[in-house]
Amino acid sequence: MAFFDTQKPFSFSGIKFPFKSYKVSGGIRKHVHEYPHTAGGALEKLGRRLYEVTVSVDFTDGLDSPKYRQLVTDLGVLRGLFEDQVTDSLHIPHIGTIKACADEWTEEVTGSNRSTIKGELKFIEDQSSAFLVLETITVSPGSLAAHVADFSTKAKPFNENIFSSIDKAANSLLAIVDQSQLFGSLVAAKVEGLSRLIRQADESVKALAEPANGELLEALHRLWDTVNNIRRDIQQRDDFLRTFTVPLTMSVGQISAAVYGDSSRGGEILQLNAIDDPLNVPAGFKIHYYDPNA
Repeated sequence: MAFFDTQKPFSFSGIKFPFKSYKVSGGIRKHVHEYPHTAGGALEKLGRRLYEVTVSVDFTDGLDSPKYRQLVTDLGVLRGLFEDQVTDSLHIPHIGTIKACADEWTEEVTGSNRSTIKGELKFIEDQSSAFLVLETITVSPGSLAAHVADFSTKAKPFNENIFSSIDKAANSLLAIVDQSQLFGSLVAAKVEGLSRLIRQADESVKALAEPANGELLEALHRLWDTVNNIRRDIQQRDDFLRTFTVPLTMSVGQISAAVYGDSSRGGEILQLNAIDDPLNVPAGFKIHYYDPNA
């Protein structure tokens, strides 16, 4: 039996449709830091891009299949969901289920085939409610931004290099939280770095001990408290994060079956890991996943 004959059919919001072909596009977000008079640059990895899925479908009326007897009617229902910008479960046969919405769709009819509407549907992953650091961080980005701005304003008159480093690190963290699409490892690293800088400033900058600079010290401590709250939130979430080392080349569906006992949860694996090819995850690759018993 062919591989795809053993998988659940393609579907969106529970509406099944037979695919002619489909393509899943992924990648990573990155920024290259370039420096004058220096060859090359420093690559900063900023997490996985959202997956995009394009599927070609023949919506043929009256197919002799219990799953697909009302495809033209189903297309009308799908069109309504697309127009309403609905985010729902998109099931990809070889991967599993992810949350997505349709951002483009085309329908084509030819006179030579009066029973079929040819469709091309383009979906984009929507992580707004799944596995995001922002979900587990109780400190709002607005609150963090306010404390960063307050400290930056009060520190501006002081010629202290460490204050500049704190300002730069805080804004780097703020940029990530605002994007709300990165996972804990990168955020945690930036939080730890910023917390260390603040501690160093608190212990070493003599001007902070002067009564006249009390407002600056308070602003620094408010920022420090906010950063530590973010760190605690991330730590609480990561208590349930586990690692699985891929023993041989596997698909995300096979990995999902190995860690969850259910191959349909491959979408969760994709959301937590920067995987280039969902069908060929190499041996030795470390997969992060949430403990299903937590």
